[in-house]
Amino acid sequence: FLRWNRNFAVVTGYSDAEIGQMHPLDFISADERPSVEQKIAEVFRAGEAVAEASFLSSSGKQTPFLLIGRRITSDGEPCLLGIGIDISRRKEYEKQIGEQDRALKQMSAIAQVGGWEFDPATGKGIWTEEVAHIHEVDPSAETSASYGLDFYHGAHRRRIETAVHEAIAQGKPYDLELEMVTASGRHKWVRTIG
Repeated sequence: FLRWNRNFAVVTGYSDAEIGQMHPLDFISADERPSVEQKIAEVFRAGEAVAEASFLSSSGKQTPFLLIGRRITSDGEPCLLGIGIDISRRKEYEKQIGEQDRALKQMSAIAQVGGWEFDPATGKGIWTEEVAHIHEVDPSAETSASYGLDFYHGAHRRRIETAVHEAIAQGKPYDLELEMVTASGRHKWVRTIG
């Protein structure tokens, strides 16, 4: 270390004298050091890099940080300028969203209820895993409005096409029970609301 600000000492819990004797990787958990070392090499090779890693304080507490590194010159020598941003709150929100997403998927599977949407201008769309399971297709496969409609035939196809068109053109909601044919050829009755 050449220089550091006061907040770095506060976050790490080390004194200035201790920091002056340490290597930057001493603050990174052992399992994350290899990836941070690669990012440091990237800074000197490419000029800058961004990484996420946990900082270790003197008490052993791990705090997630977004690390931004940029190559600079100090006294004619290449150096690393580092900025660390505490992302504890963001990580907690991501964890909560992940837990909510898992619960929603479980509830959707139990109730056999899924959701979908598509862009009327392009026809491109998305649907939830449960809708993919209902249609008996790979949940990771791309979908579109026309692909979704292809599971309906005859009068059922005409009813859903008309309902979707009126929903887009006039904002008219619909609630239909229709027969569809899954990707594996099974006939199913479904309720679709849009």
